[in-house]
Amino acid sequence: MFNKEVRVVVKNFTNNEYAHNPEEGEKIAKYIEENYKGDSNLIIDFDGIKSINTAFANKVIYGLYKNYEPEILNKFFKLRNYNELIQDTIKRVIENYKEGKDDLQ
Repeated sequence: MFNKEVRVVVKNFTNNEYAHNPEEGEKIAKYIEENYKGDSNLIIDFDGIKSINTAFANKVIYGLYKNYEPEILNKFFKLRNYNELIQDTIKRVIENYKEGKDDLQ
């Protein structure tokens, strides 16, 4: 039943406007695992974030694909307030994951 959304504001997990710390990515993955049930929109909001790196994104994306079926992510996973650099990094990490690369952990 579609009854709510889970919004993850990345800036709440980082110490600055650059999400480059993999430990912060792990905190986001853990927060999602504890709060998201796969039955509503999952929004990752990059408001106030200028860039992310693959080490950070790998932790978040690996956590998503480890815990949720691709069909759920395709339907409910949304990005908000991101720039082109963030979008390109997320796309690259998702493509690597889908290709079965094991360097995401």
